[in-house]
Amino acid sequence: MAVLSESQGDSYTFMQNNPGEFLLTGCADKSGYDSETLEGFEKCINVAITNHSPEVITLTTDKESDKTVGVDAFSDLDLKFIEVEQPSRGQLIVNQARNTLTYRPLNHYDYLMDTDGAETQKVFVRLEGGGEVVKRYLNIEVNGTATLPTCHDGNSVSVAPANPAIAVTVDPDQCVELDAAAYGENGYWDLLKSPLDSFLIYAGLEEGTSVLRFKYPQYGDLHFMWCYGLNDCESDTWKVVSSLTDDAVISSPTLEALTSQSEETVSATITRSVQIENEVNYTAPDPITYEWSLTDSTYGEHRVLNLLTSEKHLDFDLPANTRNFKLEVRAINGAYQDDYFGNSSKGFNVSQYLYARGARTDAPTAIVRVNGEEYNGETSKRVNLDVADAKQVSFDASATVFKSDNPFNRSFFVAAASLVAESTYQLSETYTHDLSSGQVQPVTLCAQNDYRWSYVDNSCITFIIYPGE
Repeated sequence: MAVLSESQGDSYTFMQNNPGEFLLTGCADKSGYDSETLEGFEKCINVAITNHSPEVITLTTDKESDKTVGVDAFSDLDLKFIEVEQPSRGQLIVNQARNTLTYRPLNHYDYLMDTDGAETQKVFVRLEGGGEVVKRYLNIEVNGTATLPTCHDGNSVSVAPANPAIAVTVDPDQCVELDAAAYGENGYWDLLKSPLDSFLIYAGLEEGTSVLRFKYPQYGDLHFMWCYGLNDCESDTWKVVSSLTDDAVISSPTLEALTSQSEETVSATITRSVQIENEVNYTAPDPITYEWSLTDSTYGEHRVLNLLTSEKHLDFDLPANTRNFKLEVRAINGAYQDDYFGNSSKGFNVSQYLYARGARTDAPTAIVRVNGEEYNGETSKRVNLDVADAKQVSFDASATVFKSDNPFNRSFFVAAASLVAESTYQLSETYTHDLSSGQVQPVTLCAQNDYRWSYVDNSCITFIIYPGE
């Protein structure tokens, strides 16, 4: 149970009595709403607070074997996985029903093993169900030692520093040596275009050493610097490139476009599926995995799910109240998953919206008066507007806001100076559009309340304005 104190002006005291994740939502009411100044309009802020459990779950396997655990390893409640932090080496994969979790070491793990015969990674796992949220830490213990030779001064290609850097080409899995001993002792390695900490973790390197030895990743290029502080680096740099070309590596899997769903119910479990484009002709050295991310866009962007699957399908539990969910999915080729090496290897994101709204019938109808004529979202979705000789076009949507009993009804306009120009957003009941650009220009009016309705609900109208010559 979480206890929220009485209000202390605009602040609260929040006491967490049990582990879990809590979302605090604070809103101002609309009782003092002024349509001209917009003072008093409902404003909400979400604050996510996590209270970690000290309990740690341990998963033990070897470097060649997958290992699966169920929800019962984390809790005796009826829960499902909703967020799993990915380890730096290997993958954590859930099944379609989100009740099992599998660790997959992947085939490029071998040479990273330490000589002591085991390595441990710590990640967090979040589960949810029946109003309960449980967050646990998971220790992944991988047993085994490297069978490939380690990198040492006798089997490593030396890369010399220079200004500008002279690129050295190496083959896959070839050992490389970079030596900064000739420079200042208090320096550290940095990497252009990529976060070095990600590379250090993957390659099993330790920070604070002037000599780096590592096996080169699959493809891409690495450009190293020796630095002493922000924007304080040696002019000499080291550059390593792979002998592989784009034609010699497996391309990224691309997903077919998804279709937004606008007629979902609340409190239901639904299934979404993805498909790889031209899959019959696509091959990969490792199984394809799919990364799913679900964001609640109702009051900002709050992530409610982030998981990796080996299946093309995933079950989602819609909430008990109206929400706008944005779903993003991307396909990952496991053998080339390391985009911080300069590899453009991950599948494209494909987004869709899941509208969970139940049996609500209070969608505000878009009503707007333009140049003395009234347009209604029930009969007009897209209007071509010829305004020859006009310098401005005025829109009045006040009827949209106050025709319904819902006190949260509002209207907003999205406009641009041309069909390809950046759009501007204005929350108001009236709007005046400047036609000075002389180009064909779009203006969209949408009506909303506590839910983001759309064209299918008669809540939006787009005007394509054709100014005079």
